[in-house]
Amino acid sequence: MEFDVLETNGITFLERLRQAVWEHNGDRSQTINGQNYLMVIRFYGYDDLGNLVSQAPGTDAKPEQTSDPRALVEKFIPFQITK
Repeated sequence: MEFDVLETNGITFLERLRQAVWEHNGDRSQTINGQNYLMVIRFYGYDDLGNLVSQAPGTDAKPEQTSDPRALVEKFIPFQITK
């Protein structure tokens, strides 16, 4: 997978990520490369009036359990930074 991270109001993401890795591992020699990360993509639904819906249309329940009760579906993508 390949994606770009765009920061419009500064360039602090990589430094904050480095700090998080150091705090998590307790080892300041660790780098952000080679660490395990988890990208969570949540899908939300809206009705014709623009209101957030919390279940699939025509059903009494959501299609799956999600970590955000407002999301209809979420996908988990584990990855490591290589560049």
